[in-house]
Amino acid sequence: MEKVQFQNLYNHPRLLYKFFPLSKEYACKYLKSDIPAYMFTPNIARAEMESSGSFEMVDKWRVIALEGVLFYTSPIFFNDPFDAVLPSAPEVIPTLEERKQVIESLNLIRRVKKDDENRLLYSDDFDSALLFVFKEMGLDVNCQNDLYQQMKKEFIRYREEVAISCFTEVNNSKLMWAHYADNYKGFCIEYDFSKSHDVEFQKGIGKVLYTNKRPCQEDYEDYAQYEKMLLCTKAECWSYEKEWRSINILPYKQYINKFYPIVDAKQCITAIYLGCKMPQEYQDEIAQHYKDSGVKIYKMILKDNYFDFYFEEYNV
Repeated sequence: MEKVQFQNLYNHPRLLYKFFPLSKEYACKYLKSDIPAYMFTPNIARAEMESSGSFEMVDKWRVIALEGVLFYTSPIFFNDPFDAVLPSAPEVIPTLEERKQVIESLNLIRRVKKDDENRLLYSDDFDSALLFVFKEMGLDVNCQNDLYQQMKKEFIRYREEVAISCFTEVNNSKLMWAHYADNYKGFCIEYDFSKSHDVEFQKGIGKVLYTNKRPCQEDYEDYAQYEKMLLCTKAECWSYEKEWRSINILPYKQYINKFYPIVDAKQCITAIYLGCKMPQEYQDEIAQHYKDSGVKIYKMILKDNYFDFYFEEYNV
């Protein structure tokens, strides 16, 4: 496949849309902050978060629709098993401070020789150096492997995980209304991200390429560019989605605790489209919230003679 460069939103500005369901998922509102602060932690039980006394549980869809919060999630929750499958990530060379922490921990087990300290402090291949020192310390193989994994998890940012928020160029896809907006009970938000002052955020939103062949690392001199293309490439059968996606790389400690990032995008919302099956009370709630705000609210109307629909402005 011919090498394709990552196409970002900053250099190719346009309106984007995102579909949302009226899901039962909740977000955590942090109560000890002067400004609204939210978290999405699907791996932590609701009762556990509420019992901390620091959080209030709120409907995730309301935070999205009314507060303009964008939540990211892991691709492991995506419906395409081929999506965002990365090869083994390259090891991140640990900092000097991280190396010193490892040495301090090892000294609690057995005194590390000066030569081995220098090896751990200055070796370019830290993994090999660490395993070599384990052998020098006389540890058995099982102990070496267990200790190696523990050291990596506690002290070294050796692994990062991807969090993604997906968008599309269209708001009238019948399949997407069915799949991503709770069978037409949800809504679709229109964003103009040129209103954002965060240039790096705009540059991190990439257009998805549709092809049945995955990108090849040998075609890219820069691993970061290759990684972006791998995360923004999908099979041709998904091309109807006309997708763009915002990519966020999480540090290991944030990833392992499933603290997914959020973005305040309220100033970028220009319109909201309501599904034809959305309960009337929720339609009224959203429309009333944005009354006189400049954000247009539209309701979906089904056509009588065609399998199609159109949008009509919602008047409060």
